[in-house]
Amino acid sequence: MILRTASLVGCLLMAVTPLAAQEQQRWYERLRFDGDFRVRYESFRQEEAEDRGRLRIRLRAGFTLPITSTLTTGFRLASAEPGSVTSHNVNLSGGLTPKNLFIDRAWLSWTPSDRFTITGGKFGNPLERAPGLMRSELIFDDEVAPEGFHEQLTLVAGDSGVLRYLALLGEQWTLQEFSDRADSWMLGGQAVMSLAPSERSRITLAAGYYGFLRGNSMAQARNGNSALLITNTVVLEDGSVLEGGQPLSPPAGNPFLRFASDFRLISGSAGISLDRAVGSSPIQLYGDVVYNDGAEDQNLGWWAGLSLGT
Repeated sequence: MILRTASLVGCLLMAVTPLAAQEQQRWYERLRFDGDFRVRYESFRQEEAEDRGRLRIRLRAGFTLPITSTLTTGFRLASAEPGSVTSHNVNLSGGLTPKNLFIDRAWLSWTPSDRFTITGGKFGNPLERAPGLMRSELIFDDEVAPEGFHEQLTLVAGDSGVLRYLALLGEQWTLQEFSDRADSWMLGGQAVMSLAPSERSRITLAAGYYGFLRGNSMAQARNGNSALLITNTVVLEDGSVLEGGQPLSPPAGNPFLRFASDFRLISGSAGISLDRAVGSSPIQLYGDVVYNDGAEDQNLGWWAGLSLGT
């Protein structure tokens, strides 16, 4: 099914009429650039070592280009440390050496109607997360860019009534490709609903499931690829356990065998927003919960917050 989807998108590229021919507009006039740059100094006070300080930079720059009325592509470069999937920050260190710049996003979206979109490539996280001043990162970090396919079917999208929005999302993210065995994927989906009980209030509800197929292959791949970042607890070949919570490396002569648990994540989130709650500022209350059906213990997590302002 995945291969057929990829072939369909490729055929569409050859079949559509360029938007420039339809609107007599130069391609570079349709480019939408975006990006940001940040310099940050961080200071750490440490009880068992000297205080630490580090200077970091983050650079992100890319574009979005409508090819036709139904096809859109995008591309973005970003700084990052090798192996990092959750941060674009780079430490200014290493004796004035050049810093790394990677392909952070490269995607193509087909929207045959205002109700359906399919995206392929490496794209920004499309999943709805508990809204607020800082969105929930309980399951997926804000800077994670999935690779694979994403579909969205919008069932309701309106400006009046209590039910303002209802959508179904499908996700097929490729995690690791192997030449001699089955690949590792994340297959899942999400349902999102937005309600407007009054003109000043909004309620957002979401529920999802994310199953990681052959996830242990990623743990085993770390044995020969030091660029992979593994922070989950793993079981070594001799049966001993290496606790996670920090980047892990396989001990000499004792490689990673598997993760300590499978990953079958069931999630739910809710957010309530009230406009002009304090003067002209809105107030937002939000929560996120996840249950890992693939783990026997320590399988429940939650995130909650309260924010004032935009």
